[in-house]
Amino acid sequence: MRFALLSLSLLISGSAAAQSFDAHGFAMASDDGDLADLLTTWRPERQALGAFGFSGLFEYAKAPFVQYRSVNGGDPMREPLLDNAFALNLGFHAGLHERVGVALTGPIYFTSSGLDGAQGPSAGDFRLSVPVGLVLAGDDEGGFGLSAVPFANLPIGAQERYQGDGGFGGGALLAAGWRGGPLDVSYNLGIETGPSPDLYNLQASTQLLTGLGGSFAVSETLAVRAEASFRPGLGKNEVAGAGSPGELLVSARGVPSGPGGLSWTAGGSLGVTPGASAASFRLFAGVGYAIGKERDLDGDGFADHEDACPEEAETRNDYKDDDGCPDMLANVRVKVTHPEGGPMAGVPVRLGEEIVGRTDANGELVLEGRMPGEAVEFGLEPSKKTGVAGYVDTAMTLVEGDNELSFDLVWLPGAVRVITRSNEGNIVDATVSFLGPEHLEPEPLGEDGEEIFVLSPGDWTLLISAESFGTERKALTIEANQLSLVVVEVVLSPAVVQMTTEEVVILEQVQFDVDEATIKPESERLLTEVANNLLVNPEITRVEVQGHTDSQGKNSYNLDLSQRRVDAVLEFLKAAGVPDARIVSVGYGESCPLADNRTQEGRALNRRVQFIILEPAPEGGVPCHDGNPARRAESVTIERTIEVEQ
Repeated sequence: MRFALLSLSLLISGSAAAQSFDAHGFAMASDDGDLADLLTTWRPERQALGAFGFSGLFEYAKAPFVQYRSVNGGDPMREPLLDNAFALNLGFHAGLHERVGVALTGPIYFTSSGLDGAQGPSAGDFRLSVPVGLVLAGDDEGGFGLSAVPFANLPIGAQERYQGDGGFGGGALLAAGWRGGPLDVSYNLGIETGPSPDLYNLQASTQLLTGLGGSFAVSETLAVRAEASFRPGLGKNEVAGAGSPGELLVSARGVPSGPGGLSWTAGGSLGVTPGASAASFRLFAGVGYAIGKERDLDGDGFADHEDACPEEAETRNDYKDDDGCPDMLANVRVKVTHPEGGPMAGVPVRLGEEIVGRTDANGELVLEGRMPGEAVEFGLEPSKKTGVAGYVDTAMTLVEGDNELSFDLVWLPGAVRVITRSNEGNIVDATVSFLGPEHLEPEPLGEDGEEIFVLSPGDWTLLISAESFGTERKALTIEANQLSLVVVEVVLSPAVVQMTTEEVVILEQVQFDVDEATIKPESERLLTEVANNLLVNPEITRVEVQGHTDSQGKNSYNLDLSQRRVDAVLEFLKAAGVPDARIVSVGYGESCPLADNRTQEGRALNRRVQFIILEPAPEGGVPCHDGNPARRAESVTIERTIEVEQ
């Protein structure tokens, strides 16, 4: 049973001393003075041109090469072929380019033990390695890196002491690593080949190289490290495991406070397989010295003694990129509040002379990536469309991170909100015309039946009209420097007046007292709508108000009554704001009938007031002029369908 457990070790018998094999099994990786450098696991890292370093690591290795053999069929006997090795492991590293370096490592033995007892000083095989950076980790916050490391083994070791292979060998490995803050992890995978040992059960000349290591910076001057290596042979050995050494290693590394220079290392390892060159245990301690690549704990490209924040990486953003500290650019959040409270969208925000954007639905505009320390001036453009006043430039000096600027808007002087609904409470697609101190073009209301307008000081008349609805009139006075919002609410009712190219057609009769020229109150709304339609259509420059009667009674009486009645209508229109020059009244009595006076229905149609357009003149001539018969405008229809917003 004991022999089975030990069968993973090299079994050698006979004159083994005549064979050659490098049983040391402790090939140091490159060390350029970085606190995170590992002992036997390669790290992918950026080199520094002209940087170089030396290191010396004293090592005691217990039984790195042991054979077990049975004598006369008895229990296996343990015979160390290399034992109690005390050596100085030397290392040299130089940077040739940011992607290329060169390293030379190997042991010098002070003493060791073999089959014949104590052995004096000797040298072991040295290894020449050339790390080549394939993917360089970022300078600011580390990241992923990848290097290729070809190497050659130089056969200068004492072969008869199992301290050298007796011939040239070599191989290559890939070193992949990731660095994030104080943690650095690397993984190696490669292959090594050399002269065949041909030592009974140890015959494979090629090994797979695997290694995993990690370093954690406890402070600026101290890191702890753990590594594992396993090197299985790629050949058949008579005893399984004889050519598959594996070790676990822990160590600490320290550097003095201040830039680069000296470092120290101490630690130990345990063999986890009895393969050849896996020592039962090792103890080691040593020092190193490197120049040219000073310690950079946070990996941001600043040597720690020059880094104001050695444990936090520099943020590369063109702001204070020379102090080695993380920082933030300035973000500016502009918040705009409506005069009635709540956020206001669509407000133009000005930075200096430039419009840099408009506020969103939340009343905000965010400007990112501004330079801290910058003195800026923000302002808001006034908008007659929204009725809000602008703001003069507001100065501020930006700081790192979030900056906030709030504007509480006020109304522009003369802001007027017009709200229009139908008599049933529905939204109406209406248009507003303006009569006042200055000429303004008619403006449509918004989709919600509301709109804000900005009017200059003075007296104004607003005429609100919509298809199939009557034209309503609102009078208001805008005071100088009036800062409050004026709200005008209008209710539109179905039209009782229809405009055509030849007549202002009234859809109801003008009512008078019997045999009098007094207009009844129920007709005042009708005549007001006539006046409003004339005002909202200034292209109609001349209208004749015609008065007609039926044929009952004397002609002279009818002629006088019709004239008095249209004169009363004329005065009403003038009082309603229609200029005197645009209207004329003519009473025709019974001389220009529309229908047969012999019937009651005909007489009712003949008792009428008509508003005939003179300028521009109708194509068919003016009714009742120059023998033209009386007539109504043709194709007069009233649309009573309105759009209702759901």
